[in-house]
Amino acid sequence: MSKLWIIGDSFTGVSKEKNYWPEILCSKFKGKNYYVSSKSSRDSQTIIDIFLRNLKDINSEDFVILVLPTLARVRVPRIS
Repeated sequence: MSKLWIIGDSFTGVSKEKNYWPEILCSKFKGKNYYVSSKSSRDSQTIIDIFLRNLKDINSEDFVILVLPTLARVRVPRIS
């Protein structure tokens, strides 16, 4: 059975509006056969890191959507 993978910034998240595109796609996959990881202001490097972390679980028949923001949005290292 194929699985839906959606990884990206806030445009991939659940919206207050009904029938936002991720919800429509997830409803097409039976049960909870989907994975959605979204967060506002997420940078491209973090999105690719999450994708690579999950790559071992992604099968050839799965449907993967990566939503990448502008490359000007970068990760800033934290200094403790």
